[in-house]
Amino acid sequence: MIQKNDPIEALIREALEEEQEEVLRSYDEMNVFEQTFSTFKGKNGWASMYVFVFALGFWVATMYSLVQAIRTEDTIFWLLVMNATLMMLVIAKLWFWMEINRRSISQEIKILRMEMKKQEKARRASHENQL
Repeated sequence: MIQKNDPIEALIREALEEEQEEVLRSYDEMNVFEQTFSTFKGKNGWASMYVFVFALGFWVATMYSLVQAIRTEDTIFWLLVMNATLMMLVIAKLWFWMEINRRSISQEIKILRMEMKKQEKARRASHENQL
């Protein structure tokens, strides 16, 4: 049984607390740009890159449709094309916002898991001390 005043146990607890603080610092609040660029990292970063390229393409198509609607006499057709590309652009942006939300929720869950482990260790330690 580990003694309450054991210096090795105290060093282990300090190291664990420092590690937890380091992890918590890495999960600090990020601004919108940092959150957006964080979607390009990780195992699903390739999907974010594809969606970003498609969104950029939809934006270019929207601008082209707008210019064509102003220049040509076939205004209705180009406005319909512009509407369709705008909808696709909105869908791509919604995907990005959902990905950012998923990542932030995952970070919060990791923080809660760490807190639960910390409380479980404290509960076990107090239970052992009572015995």
